[in-house]
Amino acid sequence: RIFASRNRTSAYLLSLGNGATLSGLLFLLTLFLQDVRGFTPLQAGLAFLPTAFGVLIGAQLTSRLIGRLGPRVPMALGSLLSAAGLIWLSRLNPDADYLTAILGPLIVLSAGLGQVFVSTNVVALSGMSSGSSGLSSAILNVGRQVGGSLGIAVMGTVAVNVARAQLVVGPATRALLMQATVAGYAAAFGLAAAISLAGCLVALAFVRAAHPQPRAEQIADVELAA
Repeated sequence: RIFASRNRTSAYLLSLGNGATLSGLLFLLTLFLQDVRGFTPLQAGLAFLPTAFGVLIGAQLTSRLIGRLGPRVPMALGSLLSAAGLIWLSRLNPDADYLTAILGPLIVLSAGLGQVFVSTNVVALSGMSSGSSGLSSAILNVGRQVGGSLGIAVMGTVAVNVARAQLVVGPATRALLMQATVAGYAAAFGLAAAISLAGCLVALAFVRAAHPQPRAEQIADVELAA
């Protein structure tokens, strides 16, 4: 019964994909900042602060607009923005500057994540009784956590395999090692972008434009979580 709604099932799938792309991104981009660009752990942590603000702003805007637009628009647009940010990050090189090559993609990506986060939470709770809303919310969160584990595993594997393939083209100098490592990260970000684009297609193909409105307390819970 929980999975009978196409909207709700689509929200679960987007939550899974969001968890995969976000966790894989945070893991690999942290390695890039510290191992390639020489950031300290504190500097790397501060470098992600714009992401938190972007998600918060996107979430607040979407929670107010979803009643007029329906869930499909923010789910699809948010996934598309996430994909755009990840494609931008897939162009990284060993000399990439934070302000010009990383901050911009993070802002675009976080704006998309905020939209997907709120819209999927609202869809998962809409039309659910008080006795079933907890189960639906739990499925959504489990998907996000499982997706995070899968994203780190798959994106990490892609990054390692691409880097290993790059290293066979010449002597293992430090320059070649850095280039191969970043090529692996870029390939992994490209894969994450493909996952986000798939989420956009799922939203466009399976989510109805209109959906029963969630109760006021459910909207408040989503805003609080954001």
